This record gives sequence, C-alpha cells and structure tokens, in this order.
Amino acid sequence: MNVMKKVKSSFFGSMGVLIIILLLVNGCYQLDEVDRDNPNPHREAYEGIPLDEETISQIEGVLERATSKPFLPGVHTNPENSLMPPIPGVVVGIRIPGKQAWFGASGYSDLERKIPMNVDDKFRAGSITKSFVASSILKLSEEMREFDVDDKLEEWLPGIIPNGNEISIRNLLMHSSCLNNYTSHQDFSDGIQANPARRWTREEFIAMTIDAGPVCSSDSIGKNFNYSNTNYLLLGLILEQEKDKPLGDILFEEFFSPLGLRNTFFQTAGDGFPGDYTSGYFDLDGNFVLELVPYVDPSALWAAGAVFTDAKDLLAWTKAAFSANGRALSATLQSQRLNSLYEGVLNAGSQSTLANAGMGIGMGVIKRGEMLGHVGEIYGFSAYAGVYAEKQVSIVVLTNRTRYHKEENKEMDVFTIIDQIFMKLYPEDYDIAEIGKYEGYDEQHSE
Repeated sequence: MNVMKKVKSSFFGSMGVLIIILLLVNGCYQLDEVDRDNPNPHREAYEGIPLDEETISQIEGVLERATSKPFLPGVHTNPENSLMPPIPGVVVGIRIPGKQAWFGASGYSDLERKIPMNVDDKFRAGSITKSFVASSILKLSEEMREFDVDDKLEEWLPGIIPNGNEISIRNLLMHSSCLNNYTSHQDFSDGIQANPARRWTREEFIAMTIDAGPVCSSDSIGKNFNYSNTNYLLLGLILEQEKDKPLGDILFEEFFSPLGLRNTFFQTAGDGFPGDYTSGYFDLDGNFVLELVPYVDPSALWAAGAVFTDAKDLLAWTKAAFSANGRALSATLQSQRLNSLYEGVLNAGSQSTLANAGMGIGMGVIKRGEMLGHVGEIYGFSAYAGVYAEKQVSIVVLTNRTRYHKEENKEMDVFTIIDQIFMKLYPEDYDIAEIGKYEGYDEQHSE
C-alpha cells in the first residue's frame, strides 16, 4: 500500500508566540492562522493563495508513481520491464509565485518498519552543501577587500597543492581546477567499505588528491569541467582559516540562523543522525535489491557534503540562493553567481560541452535545462534544490535512495521527478535538458 501525506504551508515562526490552527481538510494539513506582525524567516511561504487542488493532484500523481512503480530514471530505455524497485520515499516542496508553499510526501522513510515518509523528515543534503560553502566564499570576497575569487589558491593556502599558483578560487568554485576528486581515490573507497563510521582527516584527502595527480594539464585549468569534492574541501579550509572558526559555525551565523533554517545543520566528525531522519537505501550489490545504507561519518564529505536538512528549510534556502531576487547574497553577488556560468568542455579530453547537454556550472550553482540550483547525492540519499528560472518557481525533491547503475542512466531520480512535475504544470513551456531526455521523449513531446 502506498502512503501519501501532504501539508500546506506549515512553517513555524522563530520569535514570540505563533498561534496556529491545524485543520484536517481532505487529508491536508493547512495553516489557517499566522501572526504576520511577528518576524518570521519563512514568512514569504505564507503569502499568496493556497495551491489549487488540480496542481496538487498532478504533483501527487508523480510522487505516487515514484514510490509505487518501477520508476524511469532519465534515459532508462525499458522502464516497464525494469527490475528496479520503486523509490522508498520522497518529499517535495514547491513554491509558485503568488501561491503558498506546498509540501508533500509519499512512500516510506523506513522500509523495514513501514514508517511513512513525513514532510518534516530530515535528509542528508549531500553536495547541496556546496551551495552554502560557495555563498560563504562570495560573502568573504565582499567582506575582505584583499580577497578576490580570481586570486590564486597559493595566496591563501600556500604549499597545500603543488600547482596552487595556477588554480584560482574561481576555478575551485566552478570545478575547473583539474584537481582530482579525493572520493574517487581507491584508498577512500576501501576505507568507506571497511569502516563507514571511520573519522577522516582533511590531510588524508589532500594526500589522496596529490597522489592521484591532476585530471588535466595546466593549460586546461579554467577550460574544463571536472566535478571534484577536493575543490570544496579547499574552499572550506580557506573559510576556516580566514574566519577563525569551524565551518559549521560560519554557515550557521551567515545562513542557517538569519534565514531561520532551524532544521538545517552542518555535521561534524562523530555526529550521529538527528531525530526524525529518514533511512537511506542503495542497491549495494547491483542485484536490484535495496539495502539499508550504514551510517557514514560526516567527516568523509565535510565541506563537500555534510549538511543535514528538511524540505521546508531547503525550499527557503532554494529561493534565497538561486532565485533572481534571492537574499542569501547581496544583489551584486547574486547576479554574479547566477550569470557567470561555464558551458564549455564537459570533461578533460572530451569533445562534448556542457552547453550541448543543456547544462552549465557556476559558483555553487548548476544549470540544467530550465533549472538553476544544485544536486546532492550521498550514501542512500538523493536531493535537488532549484528554481525554474523562467517562472521563478522554487522546488526541492528529497529521496532516500541513491540512484542505480550510473552507467545505464544519465540522470538521478530527483531530476526525473522534477521533469515530470514541470511537464505537467507547464506543458507548453518546460523543456528538460538534453541529458535528461529518454528514448522516445522527442516523439512523445513533439507538436
């Protein structure tokens, strides 16, 4: 039996006494009373009229399919005959201009105990962490006159990487540094398999990066996109050095607290899962059977992926970080972030470009077709937070399953969910990135 839960605009105020009345109406929780005079970090979510039932029904249909039937992840060519089980559970949050925010959940947060997924459940956000770290680096460039994103790494972390005098801070932000990804190193893979709860040091990751060597030559720096967690490890080190405090404290003071993200936090070594967290699943053996992912210590990803959050907080962050009028940064920095996208060579030695795939990479932001945002994938969890730029619609999708067999599927499940939602809501306008189109897509969506 599939489980579907949904709520409408159920944020809570951060100061004073907020009086709310929760009414159960047609299976929906709706916030009827809000103290609008009380400062509320999520106040914008209350503004506008409730999302109409037809729109809700369309979104719910996508979520129900995702958690009850074999799901089409991107380009899988034969979904009906696929052996893939459904996604265990999913939470979606969406904010359409002029409408109140809406959140829905489907499936299970715990398959073994059959615990239904809830919109308040917490997830690992994975690489969405990078959008916070990039924002902090950009703020640093505004706060410190002597710091600039075009400075070389060597100026701020001398001697940490052999060719640090050739790599700029901008290269780190935009994954064009040619630095190898430490999470791809065999020592890292072996260590995670042997002891998922192992506490890692940053020095170990730097050593792995140096040992693996660069993925492209020095003359390709800034001209090739190669996604690497090492880039954000180094950015995190710069932030801690210049602000003289732990990275988690920096993100709390700059973003979590000012934006009222009360269920968002940065995990540090040894931190366990918070309450109301969802279990993560993955096909560990490649046999199309979901298994519970063991706890992986947050030190394994640190500045590249140690944020934990829920859908409500993540939707607030999405609007603040990725919308044209977002307030995570100053208007100048926000414009710089959203308009400085690299759309060149996809990987070193490749003839493909990001633009050909309908993609682009910026400073803590990724363009995918019509969307500007960031994706996160980490040990049993997949997430996306982004804005449909043309309509300025914010959306977040959180699932408790890591995608299967990446070589067979170009996309993650979260992208397919977003594509299906927007193709239903905006059939005449929305066009997904070329990389997300599956076999028969053009025929099905031609005039």
